[in-house]
Amino acid sequence: MATELAGTFRLGGSLAGTALLGDRRAVASALAPLQQHRGGSRRQRQAAQPTECRAGGRRNRVQVRSDGYEHLGTSQTTRNKRAFPGPPVGQGPPLRVLPIGGLGEIGMNCMLIGVYDRYILVDAGLMFPDFTDLGMQKILPDTSFLAQWRDKIEAVVITHGHEDHIGALPWVVPALDPGTPIYAGGFPMQLIKRRLQEFNLWDESRMHTINMRQNFQLGPFDCTPMRVTHSIPDCCGLVLRSEHGTIVHTGDWKIDENPVDGEVFDRDMFDQLGKEGVTLFMSDSTNVLAPGRTTSEQLVETSLVNRVLGHQGKGRVITTQFASNLHRMAAVKKAADASGRKICFIGMSLGFYLEAAHREGRAPFDPKDVINAADMEDYDPNELLIVTTGSQAEPRAALSLAARDASHLLKLQSSDLILYSAKVIPGNDTRVMQMMNKISELGPEIAMGRNENLHTSGHAYRDELEEVMRYANPQHFLPVHGEYAFLCAHAQLARENGVNYTSVIKNGQMLGVADRRNKNTVSIGSAAGIPGASMLLLGEAQLTNFYNDGNKGTGIASEMGLEERQQIAVEGIVIAAVDVLRDAGMVRAVTEAAAPGASPAVAAAAAKAASQRRLRAKIRVTTRAMWVDQGRLLEDLHAAAEDAVGRLPGDAHLAAVERVVADALRRTCKAFNQRRPEVVVIAHEADPRAAAAAMAAASRRAAEDGREWRGVGYSSEREREERYSGPTGRDFARRSSGGVNPRRGGGMGGPYGGGGRGRGQGPPREAMTEVEAEALLAEREQRRKQQQAQRERDLLVAPKGGELEDLGAPSSTDESSDEDGSTRAAAGRSSSSSSSKGGGGPARRGRPPKQAGPPPLQPLPEGILEQRQAANPPSEARQTCCHQAAALAAGAAMTEVPTMTEVPEVPLPRAEVPREQRKTKRFKRKDLKTELLQVCRELQPRGLQALLLDAGVWLCCDDDTVHQLDTLCFGNLDGGTGTAAYVRGLLEAGGAAVQGDQAVRLSLDEAFFMTWALDMLSVWDLVEGAAVRLDTTALWQHCLALRPDFFLLYLAYHHFRSKGWIPRTGLQYGADFVLYQRHPALTHSDYTVLIVPLAPAPPGEDRPALGWHDIQISNRLSAQVSKKLLLFYVRNESGGGERSTPNCLARVAVHERLVRRWVPESHRPPPGGAQQQQQQQQQQGGGGWGKRGAS
Repeated sequence: MATELAGTFRLGGSLAGTALLGDRRAVASALAPLQQHRGGSRRQRQAAQPTECRAGGRRNRVQVRSDGYEHLGTSQTTRNKRAFPGPPVGQGPPLRVLPIGGLGEIGMNCMLIGVYDRYILVDAGLMFPDFTDLGMQKILPDTSFLAQWRDKIEAVVITHGHEDHIGALPWVVPALDPGTPIYAGGFPMQLIKRRLQEFNLWDESRMHTINMRQNFQLGPFDCTPMRVTHSIPDCCGLVLRSEHGTIVHTGDWKIDENPVDGEVFDRDMFDQLGKEGVTLFMSDSTNVLAPGRTTSEQLVETSLVNRVLGHQGKGRVITTQFASNLHRMAAVKKAADASGRKICFIGMSLGFYLEAAHREGRAPFDPKDVINAADMEDYDPNELLIVTTGSQAEPRAALSLAARDASHLLKLQSSDLILYSAKVIPGNDTRVMQMMNKISELGPEIAMGRNENLHTSGHAYRDELEEVMRYANPQHFLPVHGEYAFLCAHAQLARENGVNYTSVIKNGQMLGVADRRNKNTVSIGSAAGIPGASMLLLGEAQLTNFYNDGNKGTGIASEMGLEERQQIAVEGIVIAAVDVLRDAGMVRAVTEAAAPGASPAVAAAAAKAASQRRLRAKIRVTTRAMWVDQGRLLEDLHAAAEDAVGRLPGDAHLAAVERVVADALRRTCKAFNQRRPEVVVIAHEADPRAAAAAMAAASRRAAEDGREWRGVGYSSEREREERYSGPTGRDFARRSSGGVNPRRGGGMGGPYGGGGRGRGQGPPREAMTEVEAEALLAEREQRRKQQQAQRERDLLVAPKGGELEDLGAPSSTDESSDEDGSTRAAAGRSSSSSSSKGGGGPARRGRPPKQAGPPPLQPLPEGILEQRQAANPPSEARQTCCHQAAALAAGAAMTEVPTMTEVPEVPLPRAEVPREQRKTKRFKRKDLKTELLQVCRELQPRGLQALLLDAGVWLCCDDDTVHQLDTLCFGNLDGGTGTAAYVRGLLEAGGAAVQGDQAVRLSLDEAFFMTWALDMLSVWDLVEGAAVRLDTTALWQHCLALRPDFFLLYLAYHHFRSKGWIPRTGLQYGADFVLYQRHPALTHSDYTVLIVPLAPAPPGEDRPALGWHDIQISNRLSAQVSKKLLLFYVRNESGGGERSTPNCLARVAVHERLVRRWVPESHRPPPGGAQQQQQQQQQQGGGGWGKRGAS
């Protein structure tokens, strides 16, 4: 075990930056949580965004797509709390690699690299979907896994600015802790800034720009960036050094012998690493199957210039390329200068990348030199060189629109020359060729292909891979970035070049590596499972991809409906609307049978009428994306649906109608053309009165059988309660009208649809009607009101320390007199209900038997005040305090507390930024500081009045005050109207003005905090049967008398409330408090608190000392419930002294220590030794007993 300093300060003193305990305004200001929503309205946030000058002379603002949360969808939702792969702490190889994406695929590069249990995240990219992911625009890595294990991730580093390396940051950044730093080069940081500003997530304090060959601390590693060349500027590889070995990650790279920007590939660094020793080498595998070496960008530049000069005087030149390829833009600029042409951009992303490079000083030319696309008509076509997007035939890209003659900016002409200066990405071949065919039909000349030398790859070919492999000479090799076949080929290439220990893994598989310099380890690749192996497969995480539709929709494949989209696209969809027509004679017969006092003969006649008369309906059927054979399919579908409805009895339920019609439509489609379309059936009543009659007939038949009618079948009360004990009945009724899903076996659409047994589903569930939903809700509400009224009556008659089950209620045969009959009857009902649960046979599951409604509340019986006072005799200490309070009320003036007029912001020390554990899927952070000020200003004039009863304080107030107190997390609404009436009567008898009929119970800590620190509350006490108002000193003495350890408890409560936490009792976890960062209804608590006094306790303050054995028990218990243990040390610097007034708090020093388990690998001293570690602690403000004073 070890203790780690989390924060230290003193109550009292004059240290700047903290607040005095008695400064009520500073305390109220600090009650707002530290993490606040990014301030201002959306219009204010947009106004605060930087205005940029777009290429072409137009002004451009950052387009805000989200408020920081809208685009997340379910990407942050933890699913079934998946285990983190790997061996127990301290075991196994120390170096760990866990790819989240990018292995076995092109794109979505995202990888965790760490030492034991400390990790960094390398890149956060996305992948573009193929044609099967209909409607999707982005595929994202498993951000929910990152959010679940955010504690392990200490930093993020970006190798370069391509979308497959930075595109997922708007979803990855919210998944990490708010303080996790992000490192990137200068140009990638400009791209990241623009991307995060679009999603309102930019936080400059977290961003750090790195320079080549300049070391910096990156989590558990000492990181050195090194220059590599690629198709985008400012790319780097990473050298990650630790005491357990060195990891080299190349990023995306190639060797360009003559780069356009003059930044050459750092061969010297790789040569130095080979001499130093590389434990694990990870390299790009994209072009491992391509022999030879990549061509230089200079060759492409020469080819572009020659092609443009060759078209001189013949018309416009249009070139298409990847927007991020700024080196290609430099070549285009040289070609334009050589031919005397002006450059024009058509495509937003082209200007975006050029502006980012211009801000970083890497732009090949000034964005102002680009002419506006709207001004092209003012120039001679022989003077224009147009650069467009759309090299991959994206449907909405500029060149793709121009090929379909759908662009309002670019109209292709037969005199144009199209230069295809890009590579066709595998999977886009068909789409690109279709675009080129349409362009050829319009007449322009097209130059594309390998022989034109208009493009070169940004990824190394086979000879370059071998060269760098020989430079690095690693002990172990892991291929990354490529399809699985590419990874295997790259591993084979490494073995051919003398690297004996290689491994090929997939996304989610963790690889462990140990340094082999001691020569005592062996390795046989990823299949090694023997102890002491230097390369092991340590486990596998169950990962899933997320999809984004280009807007705010984000979720997994099932949530985005990919399977349904594909089925509709391939099989089509059938929609049927059914207007149910019921026979008038059947309706009359059923109505007469349902009337009160109807004879059995009438009921039998109604049943016979319902069985003899069949159902009729008007049916409308339509199809989409299906072959109908000139309407024959519609005729067959209509006939099948009518035949299915005609077989149903006259009182059939709508759910049965939908199920049988859907089944008939599916069979007809399969027989007609072997299609299995999505089928949606919506049935409704033509006459609602007929529907009520049908339901009445079915209910009557169910009552005769002793079962509950469910519309399309019968079920017992127990089955009904078990099926519908979750969401409300209204939700079920609303979902039941959603149509039919064939994969769930037909019937009603949605997860609760009835009919059939689908794949992976349980037994069929039947739909709940609107009438049944209303009845179920009304019954539950009535039951809740009965239980609430019974609790209120029991509270008034319960003796001190008594439980509801222990109330001595006489039986019905033992009633004595009428004067206490109401009280005995109320207690008798409680006793009978409890006895029915505990004895006399097994307890009945499901709904309890129906009872008559509760009688109206009666006035308080005479003598109830005397009974309560006799049942709760005050202690001697409390009697002394009461007499003192009476004397003060009779003669001395009350101490006036200054009114809080403003809430200044006071910086207070915090233990650490906590990890918020959310219960809800999505909720937006709220800025409570303004709300707190408003609530305090509203509550002060009201003069809240509370009564001290037993060991709690009861506050009587209205609904609005209850809501405001709940917003600030004060009190519990557990009294009811009876308790409120009792408290209000006592307070009004003492002269207090009380409003409202709600009773809120406050703890002593909360009551004294609201009275002394916030000046929002006045507390009264019963003195000889009368209510007397207590001043601050008298209330303090009362609290000390009621709880001997109140001094320590309130000290901790006030301390943590002042720091923005919400303390609640921690008895269930064996602690004094638990700390919430937000409302307990929204979050779980983060810490458990144990109070440890360092000085001998005064007489009467019976608090045993804590040893390390007790702390170990508390720490393990806290860890089991995902909380951290915080020790709260208290020392009285005056060596004891008097505690009769709250002023004694200023003489107390407090100290926090966060207790954690000792993990040697996670607590190593820095390389500089103990002296450097001590300097770091001093810079962080750790150590010593700090003073606490006003700011």
